[in-house]
Amino acid sequence: MLHYSRWHSVLIILTGMSALSACVNEEYDLSKDIDTEITILKNVSMPLGSIEPVTIEKVLNLEQDENSVLRKDDDGDFIFTFSGSEISAEIEVPSFSIAPADGIKAKPIEVHFNTGPAAGMDPGLVTDNIVYSKVTGKALDESMDIEIDSKLPSQIVDVKSVALDASIYMNFSVNAGAVHLMKGFTVEFPEFIHIVGSGYTDSRFEIQSGNKLVVKDDVLISSASPLAFALKVDKINVPQGAVSQGLLVMNDEVSVNGDFYLSPSDFKVIPEELVVDIKADMTDLDVLSAEVKLAINEKVNGTSLSISEFPEFLTGGNVCLDLYNPSLNFGVKNHTPFAFGVKAGIKAARGNDSVEIKLGENPSIDIPADTEAFYQITRKETDIPQGAVNIVVPELGNLISILPETVTFDDIALTSTSSDYVSIVSGDKYNASISYEVYAPLAFDKNLKIEFTTDIDDIALSFDGVSLKGFKLGLKIENSIPLDFAIDAVVLDAEGSVVNDMELNVSAPVKGGTQNSPVVSDIELSITSATDSFSLDALRLTMKASVPSDLTGVALNEKQGFKITDLVITCPEGVTFNNSEK
Repeated sequence: MLHYSRWHSVLIILTGMSALSACVNEEYDLSKDIDTEITILKNVSMPLGSIEPVTIEKVLNLEQDENSVLRKDDDGDFIFTFSGSEISAEIEVPSFSIAPADGIKAKPIEVHFNTGPAAGMDPGLVTDNIVYSKVTGKALDESMDIEIDSKLPSQIVDVKSVALDASIYMNFSVNAGAVHLMKGFTVEFPEFIHIVGSGYTDSRFEIQSGNKLVVKDDVLISSASPLAFALKVDKINVPQGAVSQGLLVMNDEVSVNGDFYLSPSDFKVIPEELVVDIKADMTDLDVLSAEVKLAINEKVNGTSLSISEFPEFLTGGNVCLDLYNPSLNFGVKNHTPFAFGVKAGIKAARGNDSVEIKLGENPSIDIPADTEAFYQITRKETDIPQGAVNIVVPELGNLISILPETVTFDDIALTSTSSDYVSIVSGDKYNASISYEVYAPLAFDKNLKIEFTTDIDDIALSFDGVSLKGFKLGLKIENSIPLDFAIDAVVLDAEGSVVNDMELNVSAPVKGGTQNSPVVSDIELSITSATDSFSLDALRLTMKASVPSDLTGVALNEKQGFKITDLVITCPEGVTFNNSEK
């Protein structure tokens, strides 16, 4: 509602003229048989001065409160802005193992050795008090199969290596007497198994090349004292192609080769057959971490936001809000060891109307591993803050076009985007979070259509007793708002109702300008009445705003507005007073 005190000058001038013509001395009544209608001038004009500047906040009713979506930035530009609560996603790496619960058992080696005359010994002979000088040396070349066969979680596409806390228990035994493992005797594990010593490893053995157990000095193994010790497996390097269709399969052999010898003096009775038994069992295969390729497809719960009231001038039925370049400021904290892409849907709804756009499909939104990133998704290419990534989504402007009551951020999916191997901890949990803010400068594009009304009241012009068919109000409007305004107007009475027997026409639209280059438009309001006497209490202006092509993208600023100057009222038919009343 606009209040113009300058209109009172019209009231003073016109009613003053009426008062002068009404002062008649009754002793000299000249009204009898005399025409008491007096017409003063023709096409009479009176300057009314000017009206104080009216800011854009008053013109468009851009008042804000703490709950409004309308704000002013530090430069005084008007912006729409609203934000949702942070969305958090917990991504859990599936637990997996590379062996059954009871471990991996290599097929034992059993070497059967004939102790007959060919071996230089006599089976069944008691060796007490008999001294043998001959020692029989033998070479051993055997192997035992080892197989790792494990089903992997569906998220794991491939495995490069696995860090373990596992043990290999070595056991050497004979059924009688003793066997001497000679220096250089070797137990060789597959190359994909990496072994290290432990506090339970026999010091007479050393580890070479990460997968070979080698005797440093001759080692005696007797039936009374079998040899048992433990090794540690800290890593398995998975051969290429070992993962197929969700299975990790590795088959190979543990080879045992080297020389050993028998001494008859180690036997009380020479057995008919000597059996050497070698076992290697892997147990407690606890996966600490793994280098894997992941197929992440994590669904994230969305959020819905209720929007507070839009400014009054935007809430009519004839609004097509076409913002020049709104932006969706999109922050992601990726505290995970893998890169992923974000896909999401944003739906804006007002009553039965809704608009939905998809993000992350074309173009994609890719989040590097272990990083915090800021993305500015805009309708048009624009300058962006340092360190941010700009993504252009032309449909973004549609979100606000319907002046939404709710905005829902949903259908959120995090999907893996890298083919690199990443190190993960089996069963560990990682966190990623997403925050968003819609930041829309109140700068309009070509399809804008806004229609609103504003009242000029407290005019209080009374033409009672004055014959005045109409008048014209001429004015200049200096406009620094980057909008053209087509104006229709009607006359209101004191109660705010439209006066149907008075017609008001506006000659021309108000042209748009800018803060630094305002545009002056010459406007004429013609008011015509069907009666001789009438009152003019208020005017209601219907403003239809549109954007000139050369002013698209110019922000609305608190310093913009209207300035009305050179107000002149003109009565083309003059003013006729009726002086018959005393």
